Amino acid sequence: MDAPSRPPRVFHADGPDGLRLPLIDLDHPDFRVALDPQALERLGEDFIAERTHAQGSLVRRLFDRFLLPRLLRRSRIGRGLVRARGEVLDGLTTYLLKLGPAHLDAPWATELDRRIGGSFAGLSLRLRMQDVAELLEAALAPRLREDPDRPLWLVSLAGGPAMDCLNALLRLARADPPLLKGRPVRVLVLEPDRSLAEFGGAALRAWRAPGGPLDGLGIDLRHAPYDWADASGLDGALSEIPAAALLALSAEGGLFDYADDACVATHLRAMRARCRLDTAVCGTLNSPGRAGALLHRGSPAAVRPRSLEALRTLAASSGWAVADARERLLNTAFTLKQAGG
Repeated sequence: MDAPSRPPRVFHADGPDGLRLPLIDLDHPDFRVALDPQALERLGEDFIAERTHAQGSLVRRLFDRFLLPRLLRRSRIGRGLVRARGEVLDGLTTYLLKLGPAHLDAPWATELDRRIGGSFAGLSLRLRMQDVAELLEAALAPRLREDPDRPLWLVSLAGGPAMDCLNALLRLARADPPLLKGRPVRVLVLEPDRSLAEFGGAALRAWRAPGGPLDGLGIDLRHAPYDWADASGLDGALSEIPAAALLALSAEGGLFDYADDACVATHLRAMRARCRLDTAVCGTLNSPGRAGALLHRGSPAAVRPRSLEALRTLAASSGWAVADARERLLNTAFTLKQAGG
């Protein structure tokens, strides 16, 4: 009988604000969401029941309005949630939420941080990143096998440290090592917060060091400033990618979650104009259903819920089609391919 395989080592790197942070490796059981669909559904039902009950309680509404913000300011994750009122949830807070309670044991973390990280909303963020990393892997693996000599580029749109892209590379390297061996690979992080991209670079260096899961591979990470209100920045970045490169773009928790239809369509048209026919775009949506509405009612972040069907219509108008999707209670992850590709 084969001995059970040991989980991969958890690496650490220096992150923003002087924090020493664990690196999320989705092949490690502390980070991977391994619940079956029925278990996820039960958790979702509990979440809806709890939120619905809270919504109908005057005491709870008063608590949420007047006392909860004060309590949240005592928590590092909570302060990030409060700052997000009417804005985008910052990338560091998003990353801390994705760590899960098992790795919220640092001196800065409070019991409230651990409770928020262990909530259904926190679990859904972890699952969202996991879905996108797996969709990227699925889109890239067959193309890498078909074209062993082409360089690979991954472009992260406002993805913070681009952990979804880095985890896709981890999974490809472990599942089929020859796919990346000897191949030039670049991760281009288009991110307004330079410190988050630098954290992604530190993560990549840790994993590329001797004994790391990406040891010996020719992977580098570059950063460029990005504002999704101005698609010309994306157009300029895409114009510098070699024409022969295999390319995938990722927008996990960014463009499709926060931007309006006109902005999304402008980006998709820029991608279609600059990208080869075999380019994949993986992203996420905030689901507009009952659970999503209950979450967003208590969330200050300025998300724009969008259904998968609405995305299909929007993508089709810009020359793209939904090739794959994973619909969850709070989020949907998807892959777009050019129509006709």
